[in-house]
Amino acid sequence: MVGQVVRVKRKKLEACMTCPLCNHLLNEATTISLCLHTFCRKCIHKKLTHEKVDCCPICNRHLGRLPTEKLRSDNYLQDMRAKIFPFKGREVKDFEVMPSVALPEKKKGEQRERARDLHTSRADDLVPQGHG
Repeated sequence: MVGQVVRVKRKKLEACMTCPLCNHLLNEATTISLCLHTFCRKCIHKKLTHEKVDCCPICNRHLGRLPTEKLRSDNYLQDMRAKIFPFKGREVKDFEVMPSVALPEKKKGEQRERARDLHTSRADDLVPQGHG
């Protein structure tokens, strides 16, 4: 699959990057380490602290006595979200897909000459300099 472009509809990506609590795109993506469900940081903190919930709002997995300790920032997902769906007010240019171009093959003589130059320059680096 190297060099191939895969097209995915924005709606499908948007569904993967939407907070199930507020139904908006993730803002400061935060994942529960036990079940890997992801929410906006503010949404999940509010749910766990203000509403005193001690389980995942999606799968009801029990998070223990200190549920907020099971939360982890998901910087990778947040960065992807910001690149695919930029925040309002920030202008980001569309990604430009460039076809891959094969480099021209070097002739055998050029390869030997380059290898000889590389070998010579490395050998010169190893020769001790005079104490003069």
